[in-house]
Amino acid sequence: MAPAAPPPAQSSSSSGCIKAIIIVVIILGILGLLTVVAFVFIVDRTVTSIEGAVEDFERDSEAMQEIIEDTGIETSSTNVEFPPQDDVTLTGCQVSSSASPGMVDVVVTGEVVNNSAAASNYFIFVSWDVGSATDATVGISDVSSGDDRTWSTSFSGVADFDDGDECPARVSRIERWAITGAMPLIVPDSEFNAGGSGTGTGLGN
Repeated sequence: MAPAAPPPAQSSSSSGCIKAIIIVVIILGILGLLTVVAFVFIVDRTVTSIEGAVEDFERDSEAMQEIIEDTGIETSSTNVEFPPQDDVTLTGCQVSSSASPGMVDVVVTGEVVNNSAAASNYFIFVSWDVGSATDATVGISDVSSGDDRTWSTSFSGVADFDDGDECPARVSRIERWAITGAMPLIVPDSEFNAGGSGTGTGLGN
């Protein structure tokens, strides 16, 4: 009886294809693992960055609340390094008789110095705290960093105050925002563009 014929030898081309497939699978596995590692790293960095930003915002908000309590001047700004409360001062309070008995007309003047790093707009609320409290406003646009401006606003027919007392006008709120930024929601767009009920004028620096 004739011996059985040996099985045919596997072709070299078939063996090469199997090796190539194995190499591709290994490479894809490594790339997949690297992708997962990179994704986890990016997510971790993003979460850490968001958490840091939230912590910074909360810390600055708390610090600004202390500034508000110390100065009595409200703001929506969280810039505690250069708070807008440091930018605005009252410089004058001129009182004259009003057409209404027992009432007075008042012109309040002041100065603003932009201590922030960016050219900014300002909307200043001035309160008259005698009788029925009321506010006057003034809008000042495009104040360069380090620049100073004078401003004025007025009250008409407000309650008079006792002789010898200090003028009861006070800055009660300051909104400052970069000219390239969004206007705070509390600032009425039409009133700011009209200059508020007062006027802001420039002083050449």
